[in-house]
Amino acid sequence: MAFEPKRLKQYLLSGVSYAIPFVACGGILIAFALAFAPKGANNAPDPSGSPFLSLILNIGVSAFTLLVPVLAAYIAFGIADRPGIVPGMVGGWIATHLAPATKLVPVEGMKDTYQLVQLTNATMGNGDYISAGFLGGIVAGLIGGFVALWLKRIKMPTYLKPIMPIMIIPVVSSLIVGFIMYRVVGIPVANLMNWLTDWLAHMGTGNQILLAMILGAMIAFDMGGPVNKVAFFFGAA
Repeated sequence: MAFEPKRLKQYLLSGVSYAIPFVACGGILIAFALAFAPKGANNAPDPSGSPFLSLILNIGVSAFTLLVPVLAAYIAFGIADRPGIVPGMVGGWIATHLAPATKLVPVEGMKDTYQLVQLTNATMGNGDYISAGFLGGIVAGLIGGFVALWLKRIKMPTYLKPIMPIMIIPVVSSLIVGFIMYRVVGIPVANLMNWLTDWLAHMGTGNQILLAMILGAMIAFDMGGPVNKVAFFFGAA
């Protein structure tokens, strides 16, 4: 499969179309759990008091956790066919687990004093990672797909051809994608996502019209494509 720039949108939409069912599944289950949960602190829904609702909430969160890896996997699939799935999914998972996050913790014995610490494997929860989010998944999927496509084009001896799609391409392409995501583009993309999210979220009341115009332009930009989905997920958050 040769790369054609005009097919870039098709590659991205391939990933989005496979990711949307995970959004639907996770969103419906989380909404159900919160809708029937008793009120907790600050009058907010608290499913922790019900084992049944907590189970539903955890299943919904698990579906959402798979969103970015699946998005990346099937963007890569759209580019390189089946050999792209593994590097895409590995890259998508890395995009949501780039590095342990930092956290403010109280200093023992000192009132109202906090220090910034790096979380370790023993102190991290599922959400305590630096994540490049939806945009990181797109980047990982594109990198994984094009790396796998490049490896498919390499002329190999006949005796190696049967294991190329099931061993050599997944292993080599995953190593390349993992290195690029961890060491080159992952953190910059995560910083960009955080900056965009903070900028949109902290717009004052006087900027609400501008915010609406920006989100409307993003939704109309590609009508169902990745830019549209970023605007949708921000509005639904």
